[in-house]
Amino acid sequence: MENNSEEYRTLFTCTTPRELEIVKSILDEEFYEYILDGEFLIQTNPFQTNIYDGVKVKVKQEYFERTERYLEQYGYKENPVKTPEFLMKLNHLTSKLPLLDKVSLDIRMVIILGIAFLLFMIFYYFI
Repeated sequence: MENNSEEYRTLFTCTTPRELEIVKSILDEEFYEYILDGEFLIQTNPFQTNIYDGVKVKVKQEYFERTERYLEQYGYKENPVKTPEFLMKLNHLTSKLPLLDKVSLDIRMVIILGIAFLLFMIFYYFI
């Protein structure tokens, strides 16, 4: 089956694996055709999906209104969660640091704050 991205529209953005599975099961229940944009991201690193704007559940343009109403019946209405700009910039800057480029943003933050605290304590001790 050929998926032309122009004929699909984002119905909902999922930020957790649980939420994604619930939305998929709701859509599968009524046999709505959908595609997932970024599903691999949520499977490999589920706690950083907000940084990458989550997994987008897309449906065909012609069925968008109907599937949107159907999903709203279950309490799922598109309410995009925007990642704060400073977190995106921080992720971009710290991912370039050697040895830290392989670890997740939260681990990088703990390491950087730990080093900053250590430097502060050393500076405070000698002054």
